[in-house]
Amino acid sequence: MRLAVQWTLIFGAGVAGLILAAAAAVELQLRAQAGAQERAWQESRRAQLQERLVLLGERAAAASTELAHGTELPAVLAPLATDGLGLRRAVVDWASENRGRFGVDELLVLDGAGRVVTSAREPASYGRPYPQALQLQAADAQSSVLWRARIQAGPAGASAWMVGTARRLQLLQTSFLVIAGMALDDGALATLAQLASVRSLRWEDPPRLAATPNEPAPGTPTMTVGLPASWRVSGLAEAPRLWADPGPPPGSGVLAATRQRLAVAAGVLLAVTLLAAPLVARSLAAPLARLTHGVRALGVGAAPRAALDLPRRGPQEVRELSAAVGELLATLAAEQQRARSAERRAAWREIARRIAHELKNALTPVTLALDNVETAVARGLDDPAARLAFKSSLATARDQLRSLDRLVTEFREFARAPRLALADADARALCLSALAGARAAHPRTSFVLQESENPGALRADAEQLRRALHNLLTNAAEAGAAGPVELLHGAGPGEDHWWIAVRDRGPGLPEEIAARLGEPYLTTKDRGTGLGLAIVMQIAEAHGGRLEPRPRPGGGLEMRLTMARRPPQPEELLLPETP
Repeated sequence: MRLAVQWTLIFGAGVAGLILAAAAAVELQLRAQAGAQERAWQESRRAQLQERLVLLGERAAAASTELAHGTELPAVLAPLATDGLGLRRAVVDWASENRGRFGVDELLVLDGAGRVVTSAREPASYGRPYPQALQLQAADAQSSVLWRARIQAGPAGASAWMVGTARRLQLLQTSFLVIAGMALDDGALATLAQLASVRSLRWEDPPRLAATPNEPAPGTPTMTVGLPASWRVSGLAEAPRLWADPGPPPGSGVLAATRQRLAVAAGVLLAVTLLAAPLVARSLAAPLARLTHGVRALGVGAAPRAALDLPRRGPQEVRELSAAVGELLATLAAEQQRARSAERRAAWREIARRIAHELKNALTPVTLALDNVETAVARGLDDPAARLAFKSSLATARDQLRSLDRLVTEFREFARAPRLALADADARALCLSALAGARAAHPRTSFVLQESENPGALRADAEQLRRALHNLLTNAAEAGAAGPVELLHGAGPGEDHWWIAVRDRGPGLPEEIAARLGEPYLTTKDRGTGLGLAIVMQIAEAHGGRLEPRPRPGGGLEMRLTMARRPPQPEELLLPETP
């Protein structure tokens, strides 16, 4: 995986982690704020409900006190000493007819035996024992009492919770219990919920009274409302629970909108990060890319000064690595210069020895030929044998002089460094031109241009490259190949180089010769100086590249010229000064 990709993933993961951490912190804060708002909202609703319940108890207490201490009820109850039917009817109907005046739902009077004297909710129960008589008689006159009363007549009639206050009324020798109560049925709970700004209210009966569990549905936002401390439950070990659904707090919509906006902002930030991370990663990886390019360029034969164009910006580690590699390459370039200088001196010594040997080999026949000419002239040219010796000696001298001229020409071309005339070039056109010259020089050899990748725009000295390709094609044609000689081209390695290759199906190149390629007089031919490949190598190096022999797939040899798309100018080939 490339470093830019790794840094992109690291940046993306880091920013995503920060966003998630920030989102979690904000969410916790929002939840805490929402919880606090919800608790405050519920407490305010609970306080309002308790205040309304206290008001109901106070209204019932005020009504029962007024009845117990007033004159109206004693006047109604006094005729009970007689057995008149009409009078009993008047007592029975009194509670139903007068409860509206006192603003209560129930006016209940019990005699000393716990029987109903009059009841606003159940007028027909006159004279019957009241189910909760004992509990109501035992109630504290200073507290409100909560009891269960029937709503519908009959043993199975519906019932509702009542809250009220009991007061004793002593009339002559008879004791009565006067109770004024408020009904807490469904209608009253709906009105109470509306006044307290909650959604709904409902009772949960104690386990002894509940026929079925009355728990609220799961997930329903509910709260319990504590009954006022002054209330007492008649005849029960535990009080019923009053459940309220307060609804969402007023700020819940704002919190939800805030969450949504934060989620959108986090998504946008993450998207921007993922888009910007590759740019940042590439900028951080750019110094390493330049460093890699410089080392690779030096490896394929680029000019040392171009190869030493290393990054001077970036992280400290990259700058230190760049400086170390720069020093290493500078040292390597200096060592290469000294090695080349030593190689040149050794090569010129070898060349001098070879030239002396070649000159001696040529001058000896010339000297003998001149001696023969002198002898023939002394004998006289009229002698047929002398004339024949004269002509033969002159021919030998001319042949050796031509050999010396060819030798001088090859060494002159080898010693002359190529001067490039760079211009825009086309690889295919260059190959076609080289093939045309090779076909004319070697009509018996088949030359083929293989279709291959177009390296695109490049600059080169077309004349020098045609000369190099001519030498390579000539060597391939003289290698005794059974099949055609192939010429192909392509791009690479990297974006800054391109190549041309000549392939033959000959015997190939021995390893010991391939390792010393380009040395004078190193050749596999019976005759030759081996300077042709040396000249090709000089042209390749002048184009910022090199000549590389490779085994051809399927047998034979491939000679590949790798060159820079933009070869350095002659002044760029100079090594930098080293301290």
